[in-house]
Amino acid sequence: MEWLSEGLGLRREALIEGLGGETVEYLMKINYYPPCHDQDLVIGAPDHTDVNGITFLVANEALGLQAFKDNHWID
Repeated sequence: MEWLSEGLGLRREALIEGLGGETVEYLMKINYYPPCHDQDLVIGAPDHTDVNGITFLVANEALGLQAFKDNHWID
C-alpha cells in the first residue's frame, strides 16, 4: 500500500489511512473464466459491485469486463 501511495504521488501512509489505518484487512480474490465457445454453456459472475477499497481489473481480449466511471460504463 505504501508503494502504491507513492506511485500515485501521495504520502506513503495515505492509502492505509484511507482504508482504515492499522486495522485494514487485506484479501485477494481472483476470478478466472476460461474461454467457452458455446455461449449456451457460459457461466460467469452476474452484474455486481465490488465493495472493497481497491480493485485491480486485468482485462484480456475477452469481452464483458466493464468499470463504471463518470456516470457511464467503460469497456
